[in-house]
Amino acid sequence: GETRDTWELGRRHSTMSHALPNSHTVIVGRTIMTRSLALLAIFLACASAVSARALAPASAQLEFKRPLEDVNILWNKCMDVPELGESCIGIFVIADNGTLGVQLNISGHVFQEAVVKGNQVCLDCDSLLELMTDIPVLSAFTPIIKLVEKLHHLIPADVFSICVDIDNMKYDGTYFDGCPKLQATLMCWEGKCLYKGSVDFGCFHVKA
Repeated sequence: GETRDTWELGRRHSTMSHALPNSHTVIVGRTIMTRSLALLAIFLACASAVSARALAPASAQLEFKRPLEDVNILWNKCMDVPELGESCIGIFVIADNGTLGVQLNISGHVFQEAVVKGNQVCLDCDSLLELMTDIPVLSAFTPIIKLVEKLHHLIPADVFSICVDIDNMKYDGTYFDGCPKLQATLMCWEGKCLYKGSVDFGCFHVKA
């Protein structure tokens, strides 16, 4: 989109600036600064004017907690997700109660949770902030996202969220079936996003 193209142009300018005379380097620096200020303004506007519509999805999501211990991954698949890189979804069953669980691995960060309500689990605010530290394209937004969280005590799902949805999930008393997909909303405001979309991970068939 338009915003993505602008950022890519800024990256090329940054690379080229070392070979340009000082006067050109100053111009490039101003361009980058102007773009950064524009991004800051967008997210500050988001922080001060986020609507109830934007807040509701975040508060309604079942969130990933800290990793569980000693789970047996029965199904696992990895896909390349734009901006996040290789991401893996694993399916496990909690032996004590037969509950289906989801494990999400992004850039070596592992999160997992039981699917105890509905067919969706999402990263909570702490997990999103943790993930940002190791993904360069996201880390630049960390101060802004922290400000949004501080003001509203959450990160609006319309701005930044990562969830696993399981479509066509069913249980016949012996097997769980379902088709997981990763839903990512990365740095969005008023229709402009670093990335927003979903990636299908196929379907699983595991014994409870």
